[in-house]
Amino acid sequence: MRGVGRLELDLLGGWIVKKKIMVIEDDLAVLELLGTVLTEAGYAPILIPNSERIPERVMREKPDMILLDIVLQPAHGMEVLSLLSELEFRPPIIMMSAALRGVGEMGKIVRALGAEDFIEKPFDIRDLLSRIGNVLEKMAA
Repeated sequence: MRGVGRLELDLLGGWIVKKKIMVIEDDLAVLELLGTVLTEAGYAPILIPNSERIPERVMREKPDMILLDIVLQPAHGMEVLSLLSELEFRPPIIMMSAALRGVGEMGKIVRALGAEDFIEKPFDIRDLLSRIGNVLEKMAA
């Protein structure tokens, strides 16, 4: 079962479903920026500033996608990815970080561990939104 998005009333009185994207990022400036960008792009962001109790939050919120930073506190993003792979409900995940290795190598590593994509920081907003759209579209097919 995938996330069901968030129902919101549009200006004409009709209901629209916005895809919920959980952002797990401990850099508050980046977290706030992503919240603004996602809102303006028509998504419903769920902003999480640390890696505490992520599996419980995912099961409660049922996001349509997760943007997951690799370098987090208290648990590392790779640990969080591993915990999420064990859940009954597991949305697609795009991992992000300043590449500690090469971008291609890091992308291969996170995909092998179960993430759908990897994007290097600093990222281009258009590229990020394109990748989000591509992953959501792929998961809907």
